[in-house]
Amino acid sequence: MDFIFIKSSKAGKEDYGSIYARVRTGKANMKVVTGFTIKQLEWEKYRSLQYTSSALMSSIGIKYGQFAQVLARIKAAFEADGFNPKEAKNIIESVKHDVLNGMMQIVEVKPKGRMLFEDFLTSYIEDMETGRRTKKGRTVKVSPAYIKGLRIIQKQILNYQKETHRKLGLDDMTMETRNSLVGYWKERGLMPNAINSYMTDVRTVAKAAYEDKLTKCDDFRHSDFVPKKEEVDNIYLTPEQIQEMLDLDLSTKEAVKKRLESLDISEDEKLAQLSKCRITHIRTLEHVRDIFIVGCLTGQRVSDYSRICEDMITEIGGTEFILITQQKTEKKVYIPVDRRVRAMLAKYDGKLPPVHPNEMNKLVKTIGLLLGWTHDCGFDEKRLNPKRGRRFCDMLLSHTARRSFATNAYKAGVPLPSIQAITGHSSEAQLRRYLKLDAEEKAVIALKDFKGIIEI
Repeated sequence: MDFIFIKSSKAGKEDYGSIYARVRTGKANMKVVTGFTIKQLEWEKYRSLQYTSSALMSSIGIKYGQFAQVLARIKAAFEADGFNPKEAKNIIESVKHDVLNGMMQIVEVKPKGRMLFEDFLTSYIEDMETGRRTKKGRTVKVSPAYIKGLRIIQKQILNYQKETHRKLGLDDMTMETRNSLVGYWKERGLMPNAINSYMTDVRTVAKAAYEDKLTKCDDFRHSDFVPKKEEVDNIYLTPEQIQEMLDLDLSTKEAVKKRLESLDISEDEKLAQLSKCRITHIRTLEHVRDIFIVGCLTGQRVSDYSRICEDMITEIGGTEFILITQQKTEKKVYIPVDRRVRAMLAKYDGKLPPVHPNEMNKLVKTIGLLLGWTHDCGFDEKRLNPKRGRRFCDMLLSHTARRSFATNAYKAGVPLPSIQAITGHSSEAQLRRYLKLDAEEKAVIALKDFKGIIEI
């Protein structure tokens, strides 16, 4: 379905027209009046996306964002599987009532009533997807990864509302609600940095609603609205460990079984791992290992290193580089091609096999177990995720590959700006926080910088 503008034929109203919902399905072929009569110029601005959500539509007295939200919800209802054409008019009135509180306003009069946070978030996401909203101070659309993050917080808010039996309005985004949300996520075992990420998105959306003049609540400005990030202990693989993983035989079911049986682990864990040793699992295990190794040698996020292929390789001054546009930041980075990455691409005819990120995080731990990396990671108990455990193999994640690249490069003496050019970190300060070095490793590296100053 779509919306159409039918110009008015009344004298003195030539610049106006009515908006109709045009429906063509197996059940119906009709047009239904929405009740909106607006200026033709405003309709053209809406269709061409040449407006801001906070701008007022003078002919009907509501904001473009509210108008877009009404049409989006009507469209969703009309395209639903159970849509009944006979209920079309009732659906339109119901949507308008929910969004505008049933009140069509005159110019300069704002719609009264309580706008729900979830409704604004829905329209905010749609505006981001269509390009009506863009990155702050820029004209480019946000990345798919950012949209994905917004959809995650949307689901989290809906779950919170369902379990607390409470609907959040835009005016409800106070410090009290902030404390309730943080407490809700803590009770469900979320780590501090996950909560920080969620509340950062909540603050962004609350700020957008405030700037659109849809609420006067500005508690999002409070210094404690977003909980502080906590330093989290994470591991990295040394070059020797990367080579050990690369040399691990995962080619057959028998090889994996033999490796498992030689491990000093409980019989229950052996049985649990052996039960996974199907042919398809073994193949996936090898795929995960190979893709993870590519990540360790390229320094990218899993969303990027898992899609590296032959077509991305270019030559500059006789040297091969991988040219990739990072999905999260849309930055273009050039990565020197390691011979082992070349070998992996050749193994899979120029394109790495597809593996789901969840499968990656699960099976890379199994690979660590097969390598016998069951020693205690030695980290502070308070800074560990209780769901992951204390063993080194249980700490492995798809992101460990990126962290390993950056840390190993820095330990080898590669300057931070050069590492940053490949990893795509926005600043050296951010990259420094990212490096996983213990106090002893930092001291050894710092010693190089003090040569000529300290006599040893």
